[in-house]
Amino acid sequence: NSTDNSWWYAMEQNNGENAKIVYDGNEHGNVLQLKYPKGCVGPTGNESIGAPACAGQIIQPLVKLADTMWVAYDIFFEDGFEFRLGGKLPGLCGGKCYTGNARPSTGDGFSARIMWRQDGQVVQYLYFVEQASIYGDDAKWNLGETKPIKQFIPGKWHRLVTRIKLNSVPTEGHGDKNGIVQSWFDGELALDLDTLRLRDFANDKIDIFYLST
Repeated sequence: NSTDNSWWYAMEQNNGENAKIVYDGNEHGNVLQLKYPKGCVGPTGNESIGAPACAGQIIQPLVKLADTMWVAYDIFFEDGFEFRLGGKLPGLCGGKCYTGNARPSTGDGFSARIMWRQDGQVVQYLYFVEQASIYGDDAKWNLGETKPIKQFIPGKWHRLVTRIKLNSVPTEGHGDKNGIVQSWFDGELALDLDTLRLRDFANDKIDIFYLST
């Protein structure tokens, strides 16, 4: 819905050249095609250094809210894609939807997106009240160091699936450490976390689909 700014935000930069819907054949139909030109910085760019916008940003409030939710999509990196330091992919968030260096001081929100890192390695990128890093924590898709880390292969479609179950809240302001984030890579379980404190307030639900890349 192009009249909803939360959906279409940062998708029309550079006349929409870096973010557009294209038809990809019968198997995948219409897909969101994102481009990352050399020298670009983020979905809104940086005019002060002459850097154009990359790809795009979608912040889509969900019609239904829940304590448990799944998100799944297929993704394809073209042959020769340079992964560099990393890039963010879609995921879910709730409450204040913390991202971008905004480390939560209380459990009033979280985000659980996916990222590629160097060489296409896959991680879950988590913002939550007990995160270790100010910029969000990387949870590697290596099933707790028991499997080789999953990697994106340019020229191949991959299927990504994530299940999030929010932790219980026995007393308002004090959440349990039993939140779950599980992710599958091409059908194989790659991440299985079950001790997360994602919220401290029972009214906080999973309520936003978020992409900023």
